[in-house]
Amino acid sequence: MFFSFIFVKKHGLENLPEHPDSPSIFVVNHTSCLDIFIMESIMKGYPHIWLFKDAYAKVPLFSILIKRMHIPVKRDSTVAAGKALLKSYKLAKSLTSHVIMFPEGTRHHDGKVHEFNSGFALLAKKLNRPVIPIAISGFNKIMPKKSIFIDYHATQPTMTIGKPLTIGKSESVEDFAQRTHNWFKQLLN
Repeated sequence: MFFSFIFVKKHGLENLPEHPDSPSIFVVNHTSCLDIFIMESIMKGYPHIWLFKDAYAKVPLFSILIKRMHIPVKRDSTVAAGKALLKSYKLAKSLTSHVIMFPEGTRHHDGKVHEFNSGFALLAKKLNRPVIPIAISGFNKIMPKKSIFIDYHATQPTMTIGKPLTIGKSESVEDFAQRTHNWFKQLLN
């Protein structure tokens, strides 16, 4: 991010958990491929697991690295997505790693938050971990979907890190996913 000359206004850095004391699930809206780099920059080298689109696992050389560190998700198959979620559960539990997820499933160029898949909420319940919501805005203008160029003059990007959200004992996975989604909607839409 430093070498791209993009300076991101960050709010709520005090809400980031310390590792390994509080492994968490980071839920991030997805606007640009730059979202990945900004998330890596705030991880401070703490162990974490990404769930990523399986198409990236087909890129030569890159695929070897990414498959060793993270979990591919075949988004068009519910069964395969469930297996990826189970694998992330087992890995996160055994390594006490953070998990990073983009619950919208893909990038959106309009800067609005779209419907969430509820896999992150199920993971939060099974692992008994807090969800850290992170709202990113502006990157969709700096590097839109299908663009290879960065326009760092387009806007001032921001990142807002919310307070940890925990699923209630009697709260359903779907209700918790909706509550988390509402946090993003209030901030971004």
